[in-house]
Amino acid sequence: MTTRRHEDAIEMELRHIREAVVWIAKQEEIVVRLDLMGSDELELLARERLVHFRKFVALARERLDYFERKLSGNPPESNWEATGVNGL
Repeated sequence: MTTRRHEDAIEMELRHIREAVVWIAKQEEIVVRLDLMGSDELELLARERLVHFRKFVALARERLDYFERKLSGNPPESNWEATGVNGL
């Protein structure tokens, strides 16, 4: 594995996190608007989507940490390699 592949993976995870943070902010606004409108069913769906966005960010941050540690030569124990989802 080359250093460049690690950098590409890190850049990609950083981009995913930045994009997801924007999604979360927009989704939070949608939840507030739906709450004010009294649309319980749609608000519940919007909140569920918000939970998924937040989980995505948590996983992306975990992957980012893994890539950064691997690049530094100090990889933590991780399931990323065992599952084949590490992208490297």
